[in-house]
Amino acid sequence: MGFDTVNIICYFCNNKIQIQSKAGECKLKEYDFKDAPDKILVDLSGSEVKCNCCGAIYKIETCTIAKIDLIKSPLMGCSG
Repeated sequence: MGFDTVNIICYFCNNKIQIQSKAGECKLKEYDFKDAPDKILVDLSGSEVKCNCCGAIYKIETCTIAKIDLIKSPLMGCSG
């Protein structure tokens, strides 16, 4: 058992910043931030990471979006 790693690219110097999570499969997998599983991103929410090259500090935040999808249309002529 180990950690899964998420790579973040610094906007200022293009350096790769890595942060680890135990929320995923923990099989030493590496993900780019945009491709990381939701479970890992939620685990990292609130974490801060610092770029070792330029010193920029980033805070990881996740949000939940509630939505509703129509699965089946009602029958026509319902008087309900």
